[in-house]
Amino acid sequence: MKDKSSFEYSERQINKRIKKIQIALILPVIGLILFLTPFVDNFIDSDGSNQVGQLAVYIFGLWALMILLAAWLAHSLKEELSDD
Repeated sequence: MKDKSSFEYSERQINKRIKKIQIALILPVIGLILFLTPFVDNFIDSDGSNQVGQLAVYIFGLWALMILLAAWLAHSLKEELSDD
């Protein structure tokens, strides 16, 4: 019975690690889509209003968020891989 619980724990850890790796692989694609969204909106916007300040806040805020997410994922995966 003890072996089964340790196997289930190990299996959960592996699944958790796989999910984090998948998130780390898809994160740049999500970032690219989110970065391109305001530029596409600028070309579609026909009323001529240009909100450069809001665009700059969006871009730099998203940039900082992507860096924080990547650092958290790298740190988390590094700890999990060093436990093995």
